[in-house]
Amino acid sequence: MESLETLILSNCLKVKKIPEFVGNMERLWVLYLDETAIEELPVSIERLTGLVTLNLSNCRNLVCLPSTINKLKSVENLNLSGCLKLGKHQVNVGEMDCFEESDVNSGSAIEKSSTHDRRKYVKGSMFHGCKVLWRSFNKFLRSGSVQKVNTEEKSFHSPISQKVNTEPMSFCLPISGLCNLIYLNLSNCNLGEGAFANEFGYFPCLVTLNLSGNNFVRLPSGIGLLSKLVNFNLENCKRLQELSDLPSNSILDLRADGCTSLKYLFDASNLNRLNKSYFNFINCFNLNGNQGCNNLAFEMLKTFMYQGISNNRETFQIVIPGSSVPEWFSHQSVGCSVSVSLPAHWNNSQVLGFALCAVFVLHEHHRVDKLYIDEFKTFNATHHLVCCLKLDGRELEVYGRHPAFRFSEEFCKVKSNHLWLFYVSRDKYFGTEWWHNSCSQFEFLFETRGPGLKVKECGVRLIYENDVQELNQTTSQSSSGTPYEDILIGFDIPVAGETSGSGSRTCTLEEL
Repeated sequence: MESLETLILSNCLKVKKIPEFVGNMERLWVLYLDETAIEELPVSIERLTGLVTLNLSNCRNLVCLPSTINKLKSVENLNLSGCLKLGKHQVNVGEMDCFEESDVNSGSAIEKSSTHDRRKYVKGSMFHGCKVLWRSFNKFLRSGSVQKVNTEEKSFHSPISQKVNTEPMSFCLPISGLCNLIYLNLSNCNLGEGAFANEFGYFPCLVTLNLSGNNFVRLPSGIGLLSKLVNFNLENCKRLQELSDLPSNSILDLRADGCTSLKYLFDASNLNRLNKSYFNFINCFNLNGNQGCNNLAFEMLKTFMYQGISNNRETFQIVIPGSSVPEWFSHQSVGCSVSVSLPAHWNNSQVLGFALCAVFVLHEHHRVDKLYIDEFKTFNATHHLVCCLKLDGRELEVYGRHPAFRFSEEFCKVKSNHLWLFYVSRDKYFGTEWWHNSCSQFEFLFETRGPGLKVKECGVRLIYENDVQELNQTTSQSSSGTPYEDILIGFDIPVAGETSGSGSRTCTLEEL
């Protein structure tokens, strides 16, 4: 066994006991015991001195952990999610020198403590559902602790109809000791207004922040100081009314699907610094205001462009309730494809990129177990919407370079018509080789994958430098402002025509 590096016993339901580890097993670095019937781990697990990943997820009979687990100094990933019988045990993370991430999504009471200052090594923390009781977290992170914990039993089988405790929680994040934290999951913790005792700005290395399923009305303070934040999840924050600020990064994937109370968005200047931006507002029907979500999405696109779009600006994408293609799109068509007859010298340096949009609807809903197919299951998606490009009838073979939007009906029930609107620079998508080809016609084709998904109409416009100049002049000459400003900037202006909408859970917007 001295040469063994990986041991996977996943889903071995008849495995009830793991024999003692003997001899030299320092080369074993991956151990998967998830979904087995084990009740305990052998004390000799301390011999696995090179172990990096230990997966015990869904070991529903596991009742205890040996104290020797604290001596696994190389562990970076420890997964105890679904260990429902696991009692209160001391996991001395301080002795796990390289510890990076712990997933205890639905486990029982686990204690973490340390007498050593190992806090700087922690990179990932999850408190999904706040079912886990971190009694000694304030020992591990000396200046912060969970002040009130929801121990109510939750249903984890139906993400859309998940139970929510109505008693708000308070949560104090440490302002020292987590300076290297890159991933923080506080989803479904029932965090209300004022729940955060300090600013997120104290965590400058955060790349992913999940606050979905909580009850605050406004964003916690300090979000705008997160200069490295890329993935920001606010899905199903049903009381959230405004997004007053954005992280200060140049790349942002913001998901606010199912935020049914959301009325106001961030200041327009926030769009100026974004090089790549993805905004998901599925079922956010209260964003429509007096002018409708179509205009909101279009005005966001214009704002993005007139604030200095160039070949270096890669992409802007938004998914939002909408029922028609804005008139500004010079080429429109009913159905899933739109063609553009190209003028002479169309591919000169003044062409910056393309603005495209598609109105889509989900005509039917199915049981999730009837939806998944192998092609998508890897991506945890049941439906895809992909934009392909044909030159003179010939589709470009550019794998991995198509704009795409995907979602899963397991978590996201799309209600009514929605608009997918996006800008892409000429060199970002579809490759670069075709740019110098001589052709007379473009055809943009929106392909759907997944039952019931249909594109009703679509549109495209080639973006030239003079388009941006005209937008800039129009904006500077406008004294009253656009209807979009009432939603984007004017937090004190009431929004009329509010409607209700059903929430979502996880919808993603990214390339294939």
